[in-house]
Amino acid sequence: MSKYVSDSVEAQYQPGTERLVLANKLAIVDETEMDDVEAVLLIKLYENIFTTVDSESVTFSFQNVANWHRQCI
Repeated sequence: MSKYVSDSVEAQYQPGTERLVLANKLAIVDETEMDDVEAVLLIKLYENIFTTVDSESVTFSFQNVANWHRQCI
């Protein structure tokens, strides 16, 4: 039995991807393209966090990471 809920967002895949690409707002179906987009967004996130936030006082809590993630989408 799977530990994941079958109707959770994590269990939804982009149509036509043979369960290789998770459902996404950009309708990306190519695995390589998704990897590239995620890498670019991650770099932008890092640049934003480490240029606008005092790195001495950053707390890497779940809530902060979730908030940072939302900035990318």
